[in-house]
Amino acid sequence: MSWSVRTLLMVLAGLVPGALSASEAHFVVSDRVIAPAPEPLSANLHETVPTGSRFFRKDMGFEPMIYRTWVQATEDAPHEVHGSRSDIGFWGQLASGALDGAEVDVLRIEDGAMRLVREDRIAEGGFHASGWSSLLGRRLVSPDLGRLSVALRKRLRPEATLWVAVQAVDRKGRVSDPSRAVRITVPKRITAQEGRNDALVPAPRGDSRGSGSSPAAPTGLTARVDGTGMLTLTWDRVGRGLAGTRVLVSDVAPSEHRGWMLELANTTHQHGIRKGDLITIRARSYGRARRGLLSADGWGRATAARPFRPKLVPIWPDDDPQRTWRLAPHEPGTAVEDPGETYLELTHRRGSTTRIGGPTDGGTDGRWYEVLEPGRTYRLEVWLKAEPGIRVRFIHTGRAERLIPQKFARGWKPRPTWRRYVADFTPTRRQKKDAANQTFLEVSGKGTIGIDNLRLSIVGEPYLQLTAANTERLVESGIGTLRTHPLIKTGVRTYDLRQLTNPAGVTSAHYAGTLSPLLESIARVGANPWIQVEPHFSRVEWLGLVEYLAAPFDPATDTPETKPWAARRHAQGRTEPWTDVFDGLYFELGNEVWNSLFDPWVFRNTVDADGRHVSAGKLYGHFHDYVVEVMRSSPYWSDALERKITMVAGGWEVIPRFGADAISTGQSFEMLTTAPYISGWESKSGPPDGSVQSYSKVLMHIAQSTEPYIAEHTKRLRKVNADQDRSVVLGTYEAGPGYARTGLADASLDDAQIRIQEEVMKSYAAGTATVDAYLARAAAGYAVQTYYAFGAGAYWRSHADPHAGGHLYPSWSIPALVWREARGAFLDVEARAVPRRDLPPEGRFKAVDDVPLIGLYATRLADGALAVIALNRQVPEFPDGAGPGVTDVVVDLPLSGSADVTRHTMTGKYFSHNVDSDQVRPKTLATEEVADASRIRFPAMQPGSLWIAVVRARP
Repeated sequence: MSWSVRTLLMVLAGLVPGALSASEAHFVVSDRVIAPAPEPLSANLHETVPTGSRFFRKDMGFEPMIYRTWVQATEDAPHEVHGSRSDIGFWGQLASGALDGAEVDVLRIEDGAMRLVREDRIAEGGFHASGWSSLLGRRLVSPDLGRLSVALRKRLRPEATLWVAVQAVDRKGRVSDPSRAVRITVPKRITAQEGRNDALVPAPRGDSRGSGSSPAAPTGLTARVDGTGMLTLTWDRVGRGLAGTRVLVSDVAPSEHRGWMLELANTTHQHGIRKGDLITIRARSYGRARRGLLSADGWGRATAARPFRPKLVPIWPDDDPQRTWRLAPHEPGTAVEDPGETYLELTHRRGSTTRIGGPTDGGTDGRWYEVLEPGRTYRLEVWLKAEPGIRVRFIHTGRAERLIPQKFARGWKPRPTWRRYVADFTPTRRQKKDAANQTFLEVSGKGTIGIDNLRLSIVGEPYLQLTAANTERLVESGIGTLRTHPLIKTGVRTYDLRQLTNPAGVTSAHYAGTLSPLLESIARVGANPWIQVEPHFSRVEWLGLVEYLAAPFDPATDTPETKPWAARRHAQGRTEPWTDVFDGLYFELGNEVWNSLFDPWVFRNTVDADGRHVSAGKLYGHFHDYVVEVMRSSPYWSDALERKITMVAGGWEVIPRFGADAISTGQSFEMLTTAPYISGWESKSGPPDGSVQSYSKVLMHIAQSTEPYIAEHTKRLRKVNADQDRSVVLGTYEAGPGYARTGLADASLDDAQIRIQEEVMKSYAAGTATVDAYLARAAAGYAVQTYYAFGAGAYWRSHADPHAGGHLYPSWSIPALVWREARGAFLDVEARAVPRRDLPPEGRFKAVDDVPLIGLYATRLADGALAVIALNRQVPEFPDGAGPGVTDVVVDLPLSGSADVTRHTMTGKYFSHNVDSDQVRPKTLATEEVADASRIRFPAMQPGSLWIAVVRARP
């Protein structure tokens, strides 16, 4: 079938009713408003969006390393905190004494509310991390055996003294006392290889505290370690009827075991520790020796190094007798720009070489590193001061070409006073090979050197802020709110308030995220901030944060002594309070605080001061109320600020009771948000296979997931609001296309599967499905819809990498088009006739009958115009016999007389995708005048497509 150009234009304009239609849908729109206009679109700023954060990802400013965690007390004690090996001992990686002197807050739920009952410190010698751990993880030695040969882990501290013992485990998980302990010594170098060991069996998942008698302790243990690190144990086998034998190890003699416990310094404090108390631990590190900090098992672990050693520094201070370092305090009035608190002081006691740096960029075949763009100028810079015997040079290991100018590649001798050294370079071609390039400051010679603010950045762009191109993309999208995602998911290596409010990059937290550059970027876009902050601040820090955001500062009357945090903001160039810059802002503690992926900043079940059970969600609610109460006690909190800030709770959809418990307990919450992704890992779905059925599954997500969840969530929220006379609203903190990272049986996806998934989830159909879900939630009263995440790259991102064209993906551009052109109060829509089909059950999704295959939403815009959004949820010939999926859509409007009609759509077919090129992009037709605005048509709507008609009645 061929169309003439004239006929095609008439079809697109809606002037040929019924042309090429295979079926017809008929809707009637009334004047009745069913939901208010939602807020403009929101998005998470991805961690790698700020300029330069995909080069050196942290520690460019060489700031003190902030270690923070929290634990739940497991028993009552006068002045001791008892906890778990994982929470107190950092999963067994810390040695006794490691956190002596650290600050401690004790929070308790008492009389239905959380309050701060004690501020203290860990006493000197009071940090205890000693006890048995399993050498084999969750594996046991078969009960029929009394012998084991196993290679010691290569990460163990060389020449460490260890004690080993064995323990019988029955089939209910009950354990015996440990056997007699035997002392062993780790060799200087472990070369033994661990192979498959058929002697090992899985441990039972029973409750070791269950009723009944425990097994008898094994006897006859002997232990020997050879020069390669092979450990051989023998014992009297435990016998039948048991699950097996657990092998225990400790680097503290059993007679000195104190468990995992904190002794507090103030032994006269009126408040002791109660089981269930929430204990926050805060420590700072300026360059700790590894010995005395890490346990024997933590010695060689990368996870143990992250909280205590700058990422760009390759050694511990005590690794090499000829080299050492510390984080030294800056002198008052230092010449270094953005100096922060400290700099790296590196000392070579004799001629040595140290490379400071790490991976910064890569090739187009990779996914993890920035690709240096031809013709773009980059800047490598550093502040240095050094004694005369030191030489330095810049090194870049790029495969494509030599990038560092020769005068900097050859090296130079820094002066004894601070000076900034800069090397600009411009690549002439892109690297293709998937390999991470390293960028280093190489220090050689003898003496001491000071190093600060080692940066790789893009010339002409503000450092660690949005690029001009990304700012333009966000402005064009009409974005309303940006969530400060780079500030969370920090783990135990995090920030204090000083680092959070430091200049860009002057922090020890990951991705170099600080608040000021993020807020500057959001202000430049014209959006409002959704501030996420980890929940580990002290009371003084919460008050300081309010001051930084909201306190005025007049240099004529105020001083840094009276308003230190407002003075800091003022010195950064933001003279008015941040809260005056924005029309509104959201505030959220942490990120998915139910999700163990983000330990330790999650909430778990506990008990209150009277021993009553408190669920994880209720603990979250109590804690949130405590923090908000502290913030509201600030002299800079006002009624105007109260009206401007919205307090957010997250995490209802993934764990239904968590969010319900949180908002029913936390009276300070004003919005409850969910993360309703379409398909993928988040929906427990495997990767799409590129078939017509897989596209249909994406388009049908609205019926099998979105709408049932809307019904469940609104019902629960309505009950909470009615029971408590509240007005909490719903929203989304993350959403968009979902992605599977594994296939069947958790197998890794191969390159072909990854490619197909990218094509399906970055297709026109996926964009239509995304906006369909957004609109359904908005029509149900959800206040804000948030995309995860604004950034370049694969998977959940909004647009392609610059080297791939930088074009927008449909799941970002289609919602942006709809919100920009059609955002308004939702009107009631009646479906008079619409093609439908039944959906069978699939995976965790239930069967759904009579699913409409055309979706239609109508809104009244702020200027009085009507907008109609039509979506075709069909794909051709699926299911079998379904036909081509082309449908005429007729819409009756509550209008009469003439009107101007502007139509918007997207280019491409339902399977067109933007992985490689800009196939799917917004398209606007010329405005036409119609004599009768009471009826409009969307003729021959193609499968997976979306159309918008904006109708403005003529006077």
